[in-house]
Amino acid sequence: KKRFVMSKLFRVVLSAFVLLTSVFAANSQNLKINELIARNASGLVDEFGDDDDWIEIYNPGSSAVNLAGLYISDTNSTADFFRIPSFDAAKTTVPAGGYLILWADGEPGEGANHLPFKLGNGGEGVYLGQLSGGSISMIDQLEYPKLERDVSYGRWPDKTGNFRLLSDP
Repeated sequence: KKRFVMSKLFRVVLSAFVLLTSVFAANSQNLKINELIARNASGLVDEFGDDDDWIEIYNPGSSAVNLAGLYISDTNSTADFFRIPSFDAAKTTVPAGGYLILWADGEPGEGANHLPFKLGNGGEGVYLGQLSGGSISMIDQLEYPKLERDVSYGRWPDKTGNFRLLSDP
């Protein structure tokens, strides 16, 4: 007959509003918005076969970075920032020296790498930040021009160059 001995149990009761924040690795500051498309009609498709808008994040660092807990938006209004969820690290981790696609499809229920907004093809901004001292501090941001169907806006040469219109996303 086995006996189980329980140690003391502790109960925590919060009697006031508590703000819990994540601590991010310093290498999240190196992340770059590398390319995006705001009118994808026949290019890259998501795991559901949808040719939705997307934002490509590049990690120039030597270790992987999980985007979970970071914030992203298509406006610079703090109220509109979306916190990237932490329930699927496989879909939110940018490998060292690699890329990750976030789908700007307005369908966050499709997975951790799907955002609750779509990109405007008339030109707007994309903002990537993290919570710091109660406000969002920018990691990277990009203002992009009006984009035609299946034309992306990205760095050329890839990863390092200036932004330009790309007819082959």
